[in-house]
Amino acid sequence: MKKFHNSLRKIEARIRPHTEHATLIKALIALAAGQNFSNQEQLGEIVVKLNEFRNAVVDALNDLSATEAENVVAHEERVDALNAEHADF
Repeated sequence: MKKFHNSLRKIEARIRPHTEHATLIKALIALAAGQNFSNQEQLGEIVVKLNEFRNAVVDALNDLSATEAENVVAHEERVDALNAEHADF
């Protein structure tokens, strides 16, 4: 039980307060921490789901960062091409 509560505290510490899903995550943590589950498997499932959610958010942010980097390169190439055309004109 102590390990579970430590895991919840670690997850809660990583939540940024103004993120879109912060309220949902905090509600799940409050629900999990406030319950005295007799079935320890339920506690484990909640921790697993919270970790999966966190991982999905991190993956989405990584994908967005990669897409942004690609878009920046494409934009810079387009600006260079337009500058070259303008110089030729």
